[in-house]
Amino acid sequence: MVGTDGLTLQPCGSAELVWVAEARDADLRKAADGLSVGSGTPVLARVLGKAFKPRQGGPGAAYESGIYVLQWVFLAEDTSGCPVSVAVPEESTEPAAEGEGMPVLPAGVILRALGNEPFWHVDVAAASVRVGRLGFEDLEFAVTGPAAAGGIRTWAGEGGGHRFELVVEQTECPDTMADRTYSFTARLTLDGQELTGCALEASGGN
Repeated sequence: MVGTDGLTLQPCGSAELVWVAEARDADLRKAADGLSVGSGTPVLARVLGKAFKPRQGGPGAAYESGIYVLQWVFLAEDTSGCPVSVAVPEESTEPAAEGEGMPVLPAGVILRALGNEPFWHVDVAAASVRVGRLGFEDLEFAVTGPAAAGGIRTWAGEGGGHRFELVVEQTECPDTMADRTYSFTARLTLDGQELTGCALEASGGN
């Protein structure tokens, strides 16, 4: 649902509206291509994302909860697939293996690093790096590289009054919030603030 305060979703079996924040490349327009529904008509959505609590005084502050959408998996006009109540699956003791439920990287992106609390992600392309943070405008830097030494790759750059460094190491990285394991750890330093997380490569990456 799109309202004056942005985009919201209503989880199946719930009366609560959840505020939606999108990653820059989530591409809702592409996911909705081909739908023939009018304004106010409900659609079924399946997304890949992370739950969060909107900041007081910030966008979405009127809502108790939000979801940061990394990928719109699909949208459908037939809402019969949304059950009346949501079954809670049994908890698994094993995190999902890499590749299961992972974000599909946009064309041209060779590696994505991401972390939680605060939510952030970095998309690395051949000649540029885009840094996205929840509640902030994306930053884009021109880069060459990376510098590589001892299994560690480092991208660094500056521009527009900002400076970043991204360090990626091939060490197993569990994401407990998403219950999955990545093959790389990541550390982002942006304007002196250090953020830690995980990383994955595009299919076929080395």
